[in-house]
Amino acid sequence: MRIRLGNAPTSWGIEKPEDSAYPSWNSVLDDVAAAGYEGIELGPYGYLPTDPTPLRTELQARGLSLTAGTVMRPLHLASERAEILALTERTCQLLSEQGASHLVIIEAIIPEREATAGRSEAAPRLSPRELGIQLETIQAVASVARDHGIAPVVHPHAGTYIEFIDELMAIDSAFRGSIGFCIDTGHCAYAGIDPAQVVKSLGTRASYIHLKDIDPERLREARQSGAGFWQAYASGVFCILGQGMVRFEQVFGALADLRYEGWATIEQDAPPGHESRPLEWARASHQFASALVERHDAARRS
Repeated sequence: MRIRLGNAPTSWGIEKPEDSAYPSWNSVLDDVAAAGYEGIELGPYGYLPTDPTPLRTELQARGLSLTAGTVMRPLHLASERAEILALTERTCQLLSEQGASHLVIIEAIIPEREATAGRSEAAPRLSPRELGIQLETIQAVASVARDHGIAPVVHPHAGTYIEFIDELMAIDSAFRGSIGFCIDTGHCAYAGIDPAQVVKSLGTRASYIHLKDIDPERLREARQSGAGFWQAYASGVFCILGQGMVRFEQVFGALADLRYEGWATIEQDAPPGHESRPLEWARASHQFASALVERHDAARRS
């Protein structure tokens, strides 16, 4: 086994099931394959085909595997749980039929946390009651995933109620290793977390990886101006791997120490539009990460 590189629809600006500004799913699959990737995440349920047979056909025609899916919803709201579990069931059924490995569980971007993204001291926290609801919903979502043979992982994400190190550690403490994490190097950096250190701290509980980089100047500007997450996102705070502040050598060193193997998904979150060059950026990030993967695999074999 080795680290295999995938990408995700978010690199093409896909954040909802459909939007007139989005490129077609056919062209996104073409681009992912053309950029050299072996896999792609499902993205928001409903963007890629949800009929398993044509989806499998389209992926196989391009030499791609489906790697993971996402449930990104307000996990702390009890009123949302039924809809969240219904979405989880649909998503995991499709993932299972395609042989995908992970379900990425993400809190929704909520206005009061979107406004304070990256600034822990200004960000409100959940009440004990809301935290309890969040944990119960994560447990229920994870149970559905496991029923389908899919590994559930919690993804700390800027602009949500699971962003900062205290929130990550609260999740880890509550589940005592029974649920893993998707460590996203860019969202960690956005939140002031050293991704290499958190991988070391979590050990094998860091069971799925998103590779993302951050432009340090744009992050500094966002923090100083009090810009929210969406404003920073639109400004290009996420950049090509190796051109930002994430210390990927240390991240891959931590992964090598864990003998990590499986998928690593590269993402460069950016809105679609005339300034977005997702194929070009995806190729550049793939080239950068491929060199790190080669060194990682050599270290793992030694």
